[in-house]
Amino acid sequence: KLQVALALAGALACVLLELVHYRAHALAAASSFCSIGQSFDCTSVTLSRYSVWLGLPLPLWGLVGFLVLGAAAWRRSPWLLPLTALATLASLALLLVELFVVGSVCLLCELVHVLCVALLLVAWRGRKREPARPFSVSDASYLFAPASGVLLALRLFVPQYWGAFDWRDSLPFAQG
Repeated sequence: KLQVALALAGALACVLLELVHYRAHALAAASSFCSIGQSFDCTSVTLSRYSVWLGLPLPLWGLVGFLVLGAAAWRRSPWLLPLTALATLASLALLLVELFVVGSVCLLCELVHVLCVALLLVAWRGRKREPARPFSVSDASYLFAPASGVLLALRLFVPQYWGAFDWRDSLPFAQG
């Protein structure tokens, strides 16, 4: 099923993005394979204060989000369309932050954004083929309870490798 494949591709892209995020913060001399120049620099984006939200790097949020989208697609849940719309809006907001605040674009981030939009379009087209199902508590608990548990576990057990410097000041070193 295309929706599940897109969600799994998004999850894989988020894993790669988390590796880039970790390398940028933990390995000072590391360079990213997706840093092409000043305008297309994954390292600049991952080192920005906007790469972490509520104590977790954005790629981990994206990974959990894509897994929820994949589960919703697998179950043919009515939650798929609103969740893909929310993911696409979040992607658009993050793109605007990259362009107008950070001043650099991360190519892996853009891959994630494109996958969100593609998943939204496929879910939108698929709504006509699927019989309308009401939103149910069991569907919501199937999707959101495990995701909440995973996010809590990540928040509690992922070491804060990104806390090596304070974002209120300029970077103390050029890379990482």
